[in-house]
Amino acid sequence: MLDMELSRSSRAPALCAAVAGASATAGWLDPVAGYLSPVIVVLFTLFLGRSFGRLAAGFASLGIVGATLSAHSLALSASSIVHSAIAIVAVWICAEIVSRRPLQPGSTVRLKDHPFDLPIDQLSRFIWSRTGDGQLEYVSQSILDYSGRTFDELRRLFTLTHPDDVGIPVAAFARAQETGEAQEYQCRYLSAAGSYEWFAAVLHTQRDRHNRPIRVYGMHWNINKQKRQEEQLRRRNQTLETMNELCPGHMWAALPDGSIEYLNSSLRDYIGNADAPPCEAYFAAIHPDDVAAYDAHWNVLKAGGDPGELEIRMRSTDDAYRWFLYHVKAVSDEGGQLLRWVGVGWDIHDRKSAESRLRTKEEAYRRIVDCVPACVCVGNPDGELVYVNKVGVAALGKPIDDIIGERWMAFIHPDDADFARSQWKAHIAARKPVDVTVRMQQHDGVYRWQHLLAEPLLDDNGDVINWYLIGIEIDEAIKAQEALTAREHQLREITETIPGMIWCTDPQGQPTYVNRRTRDYTGVEVSDLVDLGYQKSIHPDDWDDMIRAFTHAIESGEPYSHVTRLRRKDGTYRWHQQTGEPMRDANGNIVQWYGLSLDIDEPKRAEDRLRQTQAKLARATRIATVAELSASIAHELNQPLTSVIANAQACRRWLGASPPNLPEAKASVDSLIRDARSADETMQSIRALFKRQTFQKRERNVKDMVLEAVRLLREDETKRSAEIDFDFPDDLPPVFVDQIQIQQVLINLISNGIEATENTGRPPTIRIAASAQDEQSVVLEVVDNGSGIRETDSIFDPFVTTKTKGMGIGLAVSRSIVEAHEGRISASNNAGFGATFRVVLPVGPYSLPQQAVEAG
Repeated sequence: MLDMELSRSSRAPALCAAVAGASATAGWLDPVAGYLSPVIVVLFTLFLGRSFGRLAAGFASLGIVGATLSAHSLALSASSIVHSAIAIVAVWICAEIVSRRPLQPGSTVRLKDHPFDLPIDQLSRFIWSRTGDGQLEYVSQSILDYSGRTFDELRRLFTLTHPDDVGIPVAAFARAQETGEAQEYQCRYLSAAGSYEWFAAVLHTQRDRHNRPIRVYGMHWNINKQKRQEEQLRRRNQTLETMNELCPGHMWAALPDGSIEYLNSSLRDYIGNADAPPCEAYFAAIHPDDVAAYDAHWNVLKAGGDPGELEIRMRSTDDAYRWFLYHVKAVSDEGGQLLRWVGVGWDIHDRKSAESRLRTKEEAYRRIVDCVPACVCVGNPDGELVYVNKVGVAALGKPIDDIIGERWMAFIHPDDADFARSQWKAHIAARKPVDVTVRMQQHDGVYRWQHLLAEPLLDDNGDVINWYLIGIEIDEAIKAQEALTAREHQLREITETIPGMIWCTDPQGQPTYVNRRTRDYTGVEVSDLVDLGYQKSIHPDDWDDMIRAFTHAIESGEPYSHVTRLRRKDGTYRWHQQTGEPMRDANGNIVQWYGLSLDIDEPKRAEDRLRQTQAKLARATRIATVAELSASIAHELNQPLTSVIANAQACRRWLGASPPNLPEAKASVDSLIRDARSADETMQSIRALFKRQTFQKRERNVKDMVLEAVRLLREDETKRSAEIDFDFPDDLPPVFVDQIQIQQVLINLISNGIEATENTGRPPTIRIAASAQDEQSVVLEVVDNGSGIRETDSIFDPFVTTKTKGMGIGLAVSRSIVEAHEGRISASNNAGFGATFRVVLPVGPYSLPQQAVEAG
C-alpha cells in the first residue's frame, strides 16, 4: 500500500500541472470550463492531500484568470475582477477545508526518518519504540491490526494491558531505562475482539555516549497457545493424581431415573437406617460436601455419557465418614432399552489416607527436586525421559511434552549431537553411568555448556528400573577456563616477546626456562644451560664476579643484580644488566627464581666514552687557563655532560630496582642519548665558533629554546632548588640563531645568577623575560637576585671573574657567541640587589643596528 501511495505521490505534481493547465487553456476557449477549476482542486485535495491540493489550487487560479480574460477580451470591468477574486479565494478555501478532514479509523501516524525500515510491518512480531521520556514513538502495523486502534489512540501508556498486569510492563520499562539491560516479561493484552491474550515481551534500551537512555525498543509475540497448553497439562496431572484402583465393596441398583431401589446387606449394615426406603437411606449417608458431585455424576449417566468412577464419603452407623469408590454400569434389554443402573462401591478410605500421606511426602520431595539448582530428570529403562524438574523446563524454555522422551536431544548443539547420542545410547545399552559434556540450547536461544551425569537404578536382578540424570550448567566455568587458557597464552606471548631476556631457575639455581629472545640471542636451549652450561655465554673476565654474586643470592635469598657481558651467538659480547628475584610460597620458602637480562651495551659504552671525555675535559680544564679555546670547551660541555651522567645513573638505578622499572629505564636511556647528542652538538658548535665556521642557524621558537635550556640546567643537582619564573608574550616572533649556541649562553647566564646568591642569604630566584624590541630583534632578559656586578665595563673580558673558583671565561664565550650571531649582550645592576643581563638576537638573517643595542 505504501508503494502505491509513493508512486501516486510522485506522479501527482505532473498530474496537477497537466489538469490545471488544461483548465486554464479551456478557460481561454470557454469561460464556463475555466470555472470548473474549484472542482478539480477539491478532488486533488481529497485524494492526494493538502500539499498537492495547494499545488492544484495555484494552477487552478491561473485557469480562473484565463477564463476571465477570455470572457472579457482584455476589457476588464470591476465586477469581473471581483468575481475572479472571489473564485480564486473559493478555490483556496476548498483546498484548505478538504485537507483538514479527520484521519480515517485505523490510519497510522508515521514519524519522518524513523530508525525502523518498512519490512518491520511485514513481521508477525509486535514491535514498538518509545523515547527516553516514555513517549510512544513507533508501533508496527501488526499492533494496530491486533488492537484495532490508531496510533494516536495508543500514545497513552499501556492502554491495552490487563488491569491485573499493568504494573509488569511499567516496572520492566523503568528497569530498562535505569540499567540499560534487556528486560523480559509476560502479560495480557486486549485484542480488537475484546478478549485478552497472553504475550511475551523483551525490551532493549538505546543510550547515547553519556549513557543516558534515548529510546526503548519493545517486541511482543503471542504465547496464548502455550499458556493454554500449560493449563491443560496441569489439569491432566490433577486427573492422574486422583486415579485409583477398583476395590470390592457395596452394591446397589437404581432405576433409569437414578432412584435407588436396592441396597445389599453390606451397604445396609454400613449405613444403618434399615427402616428407611433405600433411596432415602442412601442419600442421607452421603457426605454433604459430596452431594453435588454425586448429582453431577448421575446427570452424566442419564445423558448417556461415560462419567467414569465416583469417589464419595459415606457415613457409617458410628457417624464416621469413610471414602468409597463407585463404578456404575448400565443394564439394558435385548432391544437396548435401559432397565436399571448397577453400582459397586469399595472401601478406599485406608488407601485415600495413605494417598494423602504419600501425596504430601511426594509433594515435599517434588518441591525439593524442583528447588535443586540443576536440571534433574528421570528416565525409563530405555533411557527415555519421563520427568523433568522445573529448573530443567525453565532452562530449556519449552513445555515438558517437548522435552520428555528423546526430544530433549534436539536441544543439543549440532556439533555435539552425534557424539552425545552415541555416548548416551552406548552407556544406556551397557547399563553404565553416563558422563558427558555438551552444549545445549537454552530458553534464550543461546547454547551453553552442560555437564550431564546419569546413573541407573538397578533391581535385585541387575535390571534397570529407572535412569536418574542431572545436568549442571558449567558454561561460566568453561568460559573461565578458556579465558584462563587465553590469558596464559597471552602471558606466554608477552614473556616471549618482551624486549628483554627472561630466565627462570629452581631454588638451587638450575635453569628451568628461558624465553625466545634469550634463545635467539645465545643460540642455545634451556637444556644446554643446566649444570653451569651457561658459563660459555659469560665473558671470561666477568665469570668469577658473576658466579660469586649469583651464588650469594641463591644461598642468602637476597635479590640478584649484576652487570656482565653476555656472548651473542655470533661471538659478540654485549653488556647486560642482570637482575633476579625469588618467588616464595606461603611459608616463605623459595620455589622459583625469576630473572631479567637487559641489553645496556650502548648506554654502558656511551657512559664509558662520556666518562673518558669527562676525564679528558677535567685534565684540559686544569691546563686551559692559558688558552680561551680550551677553557671555553670545558665550560660549555660541563652542562650537557652533567645531564648525560645524571641520566646514566638514573638508568642504572631503575635497572637495579626490584623488580627493574623498564619504562623508566628506557626513558632514562632516551634522555641519555639525547643529552649525549647535545654534548656532541655543543662541541661542534664551539669548534665552529673558534674556527669561524658557519653556524647552523634556523628560525627557533624563543619559548621552547629557553625551556629546553632550563631543563638541561636542572640536571645539575645544585641548580634544582632555584626558583625560575618566565614571562613570554604569545605573539613573540622566532629568532634566527643556532639553538645549541644560544642555549649555552642562557645556561651560563642562569648559572651565574644562581651562584651569585651563595653568600647573600637569599634563596636563588631567576626571572627570564622575552619581548620584541622592534621588527628586527628580540630581547631576552635574565634577572637574578644575587650580589650584583662590581665591574660592569670589564665583566665580559676573558679571565675576569668575581667567583673564588671561577675562570672568567663564561661571559667572554657568551659574548663571542652572541656577537657571532650578529647580536649584542649587556649587563646592569638592579635597583636594590641583583643584576640583569640583556641579550638582543635577530629575527632574520641580517645584522642588528647599533641603536637596538643602545636602546636595550
